[in-house]
Amino acid sequence: MADLPDWYTQTETELDLPYLPLTGGTMTGAIAMGSSKITGLGAPAVDADAATKKYADDQDHAVVQANVTASRAIDGTVYQNTSGKIIMVAVSMYLNGGDGAGGGSAYVGAANPPTSIVAGWLDYASASFGVKGTLTFIVPPSYYYKIGTVGSPTLGTWTEWSMH
Repeated sequence: MADLPDWYTQTETELDLPYLPLTGGTMTGAIAMGSSKITGLGAPAVDADAATKKYADDQDHAVVQANVTASRAIDGTVYQNTSGKIIMVAVSMYLNGGDGAGGGSAYVGAANPPTSIVAGWLDYASASFGVKGTLTFIVPPSYYYKIGTVGSPTLGTWTEWSMH
């Protein structure tokens, strides 16, 4: 940089210097960093903030599966999604041979009891053969859900996946 007299007061913008100021300034193009890294990066506060790899890796991005059969019933008992996440529910039921017609419906809603049918299954088990059906549905956070039945189906498995 040239030696300038003390009275010369042009700003960095006026001089069009080839560096990024330590504070302020706005990027208008890419920075080729080679193998250099950004260090001292704090945790992001808003969506547009940069984040470290460790911060991103530590976030809960997994889908968690839980077999909750032992704590669920297909008798109209109402459950609430209190996980804070969307859950996907799969409920398998079966009719034994000779049970005749039967099936179930999945209900989901913001109010208790839920009244919107979101999935259904109806079948007929003859004297010789049983049948199996599965209801699969999504439950938003804080919503209520239940399984109602007709006939005499038996609960097979009840599995829930929490999704990020």
